[in-house]
Amino acid sequence: MTQNTSINAYNTIKGNGLLGKLQFEVYDVIVHYGPITQGETWSVHFQDRQRHDIGPRFAELEKKGVIARIGERACGYTGVDSYIYVATENLPIKLPKAKTKNQIIEALTDKVARLEQQIQKLLQGNHGNNDN
Repeated sequence: MTQNTSINAYNTIKGNGLLGKLQFEVYDVIVHYGPITQGETWSVHFQDRQRHDIGPRFAELEKKGVIARIGERACGYTGVDSYIYVATENLPIKLPKAKTKNQIIEALTDKVARLEQQIQKLLQGNHGNNDN
């Protein structure tokens, strides 16, 4: 990590707990050892964990905007062509929480009710204007 803006982002993320524990651990390795592949990240810091526990964190961190893919190369750990990740200068984007089916139905039902009320008001207003 060479840019001051990246250092500032890292310090803000670390100081304010803006990532989950495992997300931050992965981010920390990427910041200090990147550009780095998933396999290399696992081999540097996470050999006590299953690789499938670490892999999803990359997608989460990428969606939050704190890491980015910059290309591909042979992984130094697996030898397989893999994406290369680096830390960005961004703070995490707050992603909306997933809604349950019932929450979506409830929200849509409320919206339909509000629209029906607006339609009724418009129809009542038109009746008053059309009476000559």
